[in-house]
Amino acid sequence: MHYLGDGLPRSNADAARWFRVAADQGLAAAESNLGLMLLLGDAHPRTGEEAVAFLERAASQGHAAAQRTLGTVYLEGIGVEPSPVDAERYFRRAAEQGHVIAQRSLGILLRGGLGVEADSAAALDWLARAAHRQDPTAQFTLGWMHLEGEGVEPNARTAAEWFERAADQGFAAAAAQLGTMRLRGEGVERDDERAAALLTLAAERDFVLAQFNLGLLYAKGRGVERDLERASQWMSRAAEHGLVAAQEKLASMYEHGRGVERAPVAAYKWYSIAAHAIEDATRADCANQLRVARQLTPNEIVRAAALATHWTPTTPTHRSSLD
Repeated sequence: MHYLGDGLPRSNADAARWFRVAADQGLAAAESNLGLMLLLGDAHPRTGEEAVAFLERAASQGHAAAQRTLGTVYLEGIGVEPSPVDAERYFRRAAEQGHVIAQRSLGILLRGGLGVEADSAAALDWLARAAHRQDPTAQFTLGWMHLEGEGVEPNARTAAEWFERAADQGFAAAAAQLGTMRLRGEGVERDDERAAALLTLAAERDFVLAQFNLGLLYAKGRGVERDLERASQWMSRAAEHGLVAAQEKLASMYEHGRGVERAPVAAYKWYSIAAHAIEDATRADCANQLRVARQLTPNEIVRAAALATHWTPTTPTHRSSLD
């Protein structure tokens, strides 16, 4: 109650103290909660060894949440040496008790085969169990396996159905993929307006390709009202994240004044950044940059080149693995 602030003032210190009292009496739930608090730094002194010890005590009593947490601990090496084999063991113990996140985590681990033997059939089975219980990450992963034909015959329609279920829960990666499929009519009926809505959801969550594709939709007026200013805004976000196609498109918009004020220096900057990102770039790859250079004074070229040199991409946001 102290940990959640449920009827009592929220206090990590008081929560940890009472969890420790209960854990010392062998209560599995208290051992699990205290171990997690120690891992997250919500209890002091924070030590990985003590956290793992409490979690293992809870796991030995069959506590599924502790087993799932230990799977993550061993997979990522949090306070212990990484051990995919131990991660699989703990995920499996929790998954067999019906722990949804453990089912999903076990499926993903078996799909990738990183440190354990890959097993697409088992991965599909565990992911399907979690997906049918509305886990959006499992639904998305299952959709991808059906799309790519991992352990099953490729089936875009089935993939789209799983992407749809995940997207309906606000899962941005699924929205981005389904939006692209809606634009193509791949596995689903083509629907530009629905595609635009899906891509907007994903773009607002910082999915770079969704930002680029949404920019294209606004530039063309496809599924949305044509709006070059909004097109340039989405292109700018994707370009800042390092997507070369977006950088080239944004540079063209600055060169011709489409959706932004015409700015040859900015155009040169973005063409330059895009060209430098292409391995073994040829003269043809630099043609746009050279064309814009003819419109600039020597001082403007120096300034544009400096802007390109000192540019660094921004990093899209990511979620914690312990969420």
